[in-house]
Amino acid sequence: MEIKGKKILHKKFGEGIVTALEGDRILVEFNGTEKLFACSEAFLGMISAEDELISYLNDYIADVESRNSELKANRLAELEKRLRVRQTDFAESKEINRDCYNMAADAIYCDGGRSEDCVGFNGVCSDDVLEQNVNANDGRWCTKHECRCGVYAEERSTAVRRELDRLMEDGGFVCPESRMLRDWVISEGVDNDRLPRRLNIGEGKLCVLTTVEPGDEEENRYIFAMYIIDNIDEDINGVARVWADSRFKYAFTPGQAPKMKFWAFFAEEEESWGKDKFILLDDEVCITILEAALELTDDPSVKAMLACYRELNFG
Repeated sequence: MEIKGKKILHKKFGEGIVTALEGDRILVEFNGTEKLFACSEAFLGMISAEDELISYLNDYIADVESRNSELKANRLAELEKRLRVRQTDFAESKEINRDCYNMAADAIYCDGGRSEDCVGFNGVCSDDVLEQNVNANDGRWCTKHECRCGVYAEERSTAVRRELDRLMEDGGFVCPESRMLRDWVISEGVDNDRLPRRLNIGEGKLCVLTTVEPGDEEENRYIFAMYIIDNIDEDINGVARVWADSRFKYAFTPGQAPKMKFWAFFAEEEESWGKDKFILLDDEVCITILEAALELTDDPSVKAMLACYRELNFG
């Protein structure tokens, strides 16, 4: 059917003339102004036209959606195939120590780099969050004299803010939290004697990153990211750094993360942070976390992470 030149009546824009239909887009002219629409059920719901044209568009949309669904299914199948290959390669490269544990980290909330896809932990905090962290009075790094964030919170100087931003350049960072989801690494830090801390964790285990937003209760702590540990090395001070495998990592969106309540995966009062910022997790807890993440996200990368974790730790 030739639809170019056909008239429609749009609920918002009034009477228009169809000028083109290509792929899943339809072009309509309204009083000399052309507007592009997605040719979809939503578009049909906004127009009225001759029965023949509506019938044609219904069939056309059904055909487009069918082709799009097939393409999406093929893309997902190809992605899952590639992820299975990565999973096998990774598993074969690791010698897993079954006596090691997984880990959960207590991260100070950082909204640096927050977007619709990520809760933050990728840059300098916003002014409001920075000030709350600096004034927390709980011994966190933000309150230390060495932390430049305290200087900025006191002076609110544009020059100091630029300095903080420059610290993030060329692989630098303001604090461990500001780089967690940029570099996908955390530091084990030091113990109460200021000696490098050593946790009984290992490659192939799961690292779970958790946080509590300013002013919120501990019971609402959530998981904002997780990854399979690729390797553990030391910085120039001998402090251990725990790195992610680039193929098996996932950052929850701001909409997803609050639904991943950390304490929901434990019996009441079974675990606590104590004096440290880490909790060692057994494999069964981590399987439960990964399964919950997959149910929430239905993401192929989480599915691959779960399969790889099972192969490494239960295979």
